Amino acid sequence: MQIQNSFHISLPENAYGGGLVLPYLQKFPIIGEDVFLAPNASVIGEVTLGPQVSVWFGTVIRADIAPISVGDGSNIQDNSVLHVGTNEPCRVGINVVVGHNAILHGCTVENECMIGMGAIILNRAVIGKGCVVGAGALVTEDTIIPPYSLVLGSPGKVKRVLREDERSKYCGYASKYVDVAENYRRVFVP
Repeated sequence: MQIQNSFHISLPENAYGGGLVLPYLQKFPIIGEDVFLAPNASVIGEVTLGPQVSVWFGTVIRADIAPISVGDGSNIQDNSVLHVGTNEPCRVGINVVVGHNAILHGCTVENECMIGMGAIILNRAVIGKGCVVGAGALVTEDTIIPPYSLVLGSPGKVKRVLREDERSKYCGYASKYVDVAENYRRVFVP
């Protein structure tokens, strides 16, 4: 099989790391300032990454049939997948932590959430502001999770409302990853 007219988009000067950045059907990724893309991360199609987003090793963000947006300061950790359904975009808010090996498919994750390792969030699900979705949880299609909820299990269920101290703790994780990404800048930018 031969791929015609394929090409790799260079990272803009304001981003660093590497990664595979590709258009799909004339829809080009938009990469914000100070974005870190790990060398083996893939960003394809109609993707928008806000400032200080980090996309870690082995992650795939593929917007081939609907758009994907990742808000400022959010991080998509190693081996995660963000994809879409037909007319089902994937939206990740500001200062969101998406843990290792998570799958977000055609869903919305509002600001300041933490999505645990191996969690799966399916089409049209909405995770409200400040939620924590536990490791390995499965949030099924069309599920609406209220703000500041702790979600556990498969299928994912709201277990309780997060306490104020928990909200502050989990919200702070996103800024830690901005700092870690800055350390990688020193590796990739002389």
